[in-house]
Amino acid sequence: MEGLKVYVGDRLVMEVPLYSDRTYYQHVLGLAQDRTEAIMADTLTSLGVAVRYGVAVVGLTENSDHVVVRYSDDTEEAFEQVIGADGTRSTVREQAGIGYPGHDLPQIWSIADVDCDDWRHPGRVTVVRAAPGKTIVVGPLGSTRYRLVASHEDAIEALPLPMNIKNVRSEGKFTISVRQAETYSKGRVHLAGDAAHCHVPIGGRGMNLGIADAAELTKQLIEGGDMDEYSSIRHSYGAATLKVTERGRKMAGGINLPRRAAFRLLTTVVNAIGPVKRRLGRFLVEF
Repeated sequence: MEGLKVYVGDRLVMEVPLYSDRTYYQHVLGLAQDRTEAIMADTLTSLGVAVRYGVAVVGLTENSDHVVVRYSDDTEEAFEQVIGADGTRSTVREQAGIGYPGHDLPQIWSIADVDCDDWRHPGRVTVVRAAPGKTIVVGPLGSTRYRLVASHEDAIEALPLPMNIKNVRSEGKFTISVRQAETYSKGRVHLAGDAAHCHVPIGGRGMNLGIADAAELTKQLIEGGDMDEYSSIRHSYGAATLKVTERGRKMAGGINLPRRAAFRLLTTVVNAIGPVKRRLGRFLVEF
């Protein structure tokens, strides 16, 4: 994704290059979820790990030197450590008694993965403020595949720009919470990904944040580190991400006059001043 374009209705108000020479990848990369999952599953298989589908965790019992995990198929296993990466409604987190404070956003959001071979901004992230409180993001996931995310019940219907959709791969509706676990580690139970934090999808940070959780957690486990340190390090990153994404949501989708005025001022200043534009683009890549 080489750039960002921002619209108010059908009027282009800001263009920003997405580029940083200080990162391993100099642009933002997009990959479809099904391809991501297939790569992960294939990699696990190559390492001798069997992925079990259709089986849920229903209970945990922690002992002095292990944790017993009970499954929905009436089986159980014992582990030295348990990692809960089971999403916002994490059973692992609940069984461990870890709080998940925060708040729920009132509106219904929607998502759609579509095919379009003549979209006006290939290779660009397009953000459209269709109306106060209604924002749509179009992100490329391939040469002709795009993901639409909207703070509206129908992402395709909400998009005010013409898009010649050839095929709808998937659609869905969801609500969003802004929450973070009180701790990422408790005894032999640890959290990563959405089980530890959730926020609006602005910036596409959710999966990357979860992968970074897993990398730090793995490092601490391998090195026999202090798991409280894992919690402290990753909790601070999660808190920072929640803060930035909430600012972005309120700026892009705010319905009151001060926020709408701030959004107009931001787009005007960024679009007019080259160094500011480049600095914002670099921040978005590095963030």
